[in-house]
Amino acid sequence: MIPDFVGQTIDIARIDWGLHLWTSENWEFVLSNTILITVQQEGGVEQYEFDPDVEGRPLPPELEPIVGARIEQVLVSARGDLSIQLPGLHLTVRAIPKYEAWQLAGNRGGDVHLHAGRRTDAFLAAMAGA
Repeated sequence: MIPDFVGQTIDIARIDWGLHLWTSENWEFVLSNTILITVQQEGGVEQYEFDPDVEGRPLPPELEPIVGARIEQVLVSARGDLSIQLPGLHLTVRAIPKYEAWQLAGNRGGDVHLHAGRRTDAFLAAMAGA
């Protein structure tokens, strides 16, 4: 069963052909497709698109506060889109049919890959504990 990520922190974030996020319980999210970054600020909400499909690029300013942030919610839509909610920051990656738009690697060597239409049902069942 895949754990509840609420309360885990993002301990490491780097860009290397995707945005790699490691949590405090040693789970790794790899976001490979374009990321919609929503930043909540006092003056309102701003949105940015970020393409992480590069090597060795520094984090963009919108993602700098991500290290140390506590996860508030992780959702996967029925179509396979991933959403990660952090304080003041929301990341969304849309599933695409050609390749894994994002993946999750577990701390016990388990690996879950997802892209729209292929393993979405199995992943959602695992998330629900079925």
